[in-house]
Amino acid sequence: MKKYLIALITVFVLLLSFSNTATAQREKGKTAKEQMKDQKEMKEARKQKQEDALQMKRERHKKIQDKKTRKRMKRTRKKSERYSSGKRLPFWKRWFRKRKF
Repeated sequence: MKKYLIALITVFVLLLSFSNTATAQREKGKTAKEQMKDQKEMKEARKQKQEDALQMKRERHKKIQDKKTRKRMKRTRKKSERYSSGKRLPFWKRWFRKRKF
């Protein structure tokens, strides 16, 4: 009975030692700092891609209009810029905007 128990313990210890060496040889994951850096880069890339897509949509929208419509759009845009140039933002936009601390 003792021989059986000693053999069982020996096999158990050997199995534990092999599992530790197997896990010790695996590659380590990225650190938290590296993960945050990667996430930030991915977020910036995604944001840039969205901005580019929006710009392309705007350009295409202008391009498919006829000449009269483009002139009217330009006049309206300039008139709007002229009237709103010196005005403050509405209170709800000032209250609820994202602030950089």
